Amino acid sequence: MVTYSSAMVTRFGLSYIHQTENKNKKEKQRDKIMRESSSTWVRNRNIVRYTPKTLGSVSQGVILGILVLVVGLIYVTQGTKATSYDYELNEIEDNIAELEVRKNDLVVEKEKLTSVAMSKNNEVATTMETGTVSGYAD
Repeated sequence: MVTYSSAMVTRFGLSYIHQTENKNKKEKQRDKIMRESSSTWVRNRNIVRYTPKTLGSVSQGVILGILVLVVGLIYVTQGTKATSYDYELNEIEDNIAELEVRKNDLVVEKEKLTSVAMSKNNEVATTMETGTVSGYAD
């Protein structure tokens, strides 16, 4: 039992003394529980330390390798697309060149046909004699 002097009772009041005693008891109980929880299991208390999960160095190396592989594949596919466009462009240019040659041949054919038609309708051409070979040089 705790004894109090008359000066304490009159100065603070009896209720204040009881409150401080209750606080001291609660703090002592909390300290006891904390000491026990660090060494043994306490009912209705979780004593688990959660640590963040991290990747190991091997896993990080594997992930980095996969990323490098994916970036390399993307680079190669972009290069292949450019090459395929180049082949298509060369094919179209070849077609254009072939069509230009064909057009020039058709222009020459047209000129031949128009000259033959004009020579049949021309007076001078109709009065000309047909050429014959008179002989060969020895």
